[in-house]
Amino acid sequence: METPASEWFKGSLNLLDIYTQDLNRVLDKISTVEFSRSEKPVINCFPDVTYKSHVLSVVIILEQQFSYFCTSLQNYTSQKLKWNDLKGSALERFIKYNHDVCGLDKPSCNELLQDLKGVIELRNCVIHNNSFLNGFSKSRVVEQLTKRVDGLEIKNNFIRLNQDACKKITSIIFNFLRAWYQSAINKFVTVL
Repeated sequence: METPASEWFKGSLNLLDIYTQDLNRVLDKISTVEFSRSEKPVINCFPDVTYKSHVLSVVIILEQQFSYFCTSLQNYTSQKLKWNDLKGSALERFIKYNHDVCGLDKPSCNELLQDLKGVIELRNCVIHNNSFLNGFSKSRVVEQLTKRVDGLEIKNNFIRLNQDACKKITSIIFNFLRAWYQSAINKFVTVL
């Protein structure tokens, strides 16, 4: 039987799905824009910036969802402890709070979790190291992600990605969140 909590998590998952579809539609539209090409052999930087902006956007959404999800879970479980009271990265706090504090079943998505960590480090490299792996402390995590995401590559220690990579990265984030939403839905559905 549906409870207010299970209905809320189900509705929030549906909204996240719609939001994800809209992000991919924008990406599709941007990918059809024709950019002027220089006669000199230089990188056409605008598509590169656009694709990297997409990665930044989806990680921002991920972090917003962490807060939104945990705050809602706190309300539905009457938990006094807030997820921000925990130590660690946002991802570590999200998992600890949901599983250890609020008792959600941890989804079995180890490969997805590794990909998500790679996406987060990809975002960090883009922002903090101008997309260069030289000198980036988590370069191995990004390198491992390039082996699993088509269209994400490293050329001359510089990160490059295309539309397919952006869609895969969006899928990684959505599927990770979907697994946790499903865990919350399962927790709050009551059996007659």
